[in-house]
Amino acid sequence: MKIILGILLVLGVSCSSTNQKVESTATTDETEIQAPAEPLKKRKTKKQKSAVVTPPQEESEPLAEEKREDPYLGVKEAIKNANWQGLEGEAQKILEQNNQNIIALNALGMAHFYQGRPLAAKYFLNKALSINPNSSDVKNNLAYVTKKEGRSRQAIILWRQVATAGGSSSKIAYENLINEFTIAKDYKKVVGAADSLGSQNVTSVATLNSLALAAIVKSEFDEAEKLLNQALEKENNNEALLINMAILQLDFKKNLDQGRRYLDRISFLGVQSNRRDIVTRLEAVAQSLTNQGEVK
Repeated sequence: MKIILGILLVLGVSCSSTNQKVESTATTDETEIQAPAEPLKKRKTKKQKSAVVTPPQEESEPLAEEKREDPYLGVKEAIKNANWQGLEGEAQKILEQNNQNIIALNALGMAHFYQGRPLAAKYFLNKALSINPNSSDVKNNLAYVTKKEGRSRQAIILWRQVATAGGSSSKIAYENLINEFTIAKDYKKVVGAADSLGSQNVTSVATLNSLALAAIVKSEFDEAEKLLNQALEKENNNEALLINMAILQLDFKKNLDQGRRYLDRISFLGVQSNRRDIVTRLEAVAQSLTNQGEVK
């Protein structure tokens, strides 16, 4: 996921970052579609890559003769370095000058969240929303905190509000919705959200995977292959993506050569125990295609 601070910190499920687990196997025409699992994600670095950080949007003011110091510089630096204690301090400094500053309240809420204080996080995020109920950045963050509490339905309601409102936060909200619907195996909703988002400028591996699933549901197999290839360019050893590609090639495109290629790669990398049955089934499909002579 990603986090939006106005300054963006909104957390959208991503295979290569710190998003929630996506280990479920979806079924389409009795065929398993495996969503990327958290163990296959890149390791966390110092900066939490699930958080997309953008500078706060300030109201335009007349240019001063002398260059003014950026009042949010400390906040930006703290987010950049994942220094949540520092972010808390920087946000409090701003609030001492203006206790109605939404960017600072939003930042303070997420600083508390990342330090393991979800109740305090919700308090400050809700306070920010009481000042501006239409802040998409704050709603995105509150949705993420709500999701981490296990209240997916409430999080989806908030993400829907952000997605339909448009603006810079809409794309992040749609990505979060797509990944939530994928986890729930609700592919009709995946298709609907995917059609609204489109695949332009999508960088999240998990979202690319979900868009590929939506394309398979619509029988757009070439589009699904393109999306899975984009995801594999980012994480070429991601077992779940490789399995999805093998499923696409063998079950839907009936392309034995390509299917074998991905199965060989999966075998070389090793298979997680919870996916061994899927790979065994795919091997049987490949053998059946060989017997039928359906080699493309």
